[in-house]
Amino acid sequence: MIIIHVTQENIDTGNRGSRSSESCPVALAMKDAGMHYPWVDSEYISFFDAEAHQEPTPPLVALFIMDFDAGEPVEPFEFELEVNE
Repeated sequence: MIIIHVTQENIDTGNRGSRSSESCPVALAMKDAGMHYPWVDSEYISFFDAEAHQEPTPPLVALFIMDFDAGEPVEPFEFELEVNE
């Protein structure tokens, strides 16, 4: 299990509607946690370490993405990402 911290800096740096590692606040937080090539959408979170991972997006993260992309105010949060080995 990995804990991801989405910070105010990730939110301020993020671009609405983007899921790339360069501009989504959740993907930026995943990069901060050491994950490579993160990709985030409302259904799946993907990243690479020594191998490729694709995990279901936690509901809290999906709600954050929808609110952020809709221009709603959002706050820093953290979530646990179950990583199947």
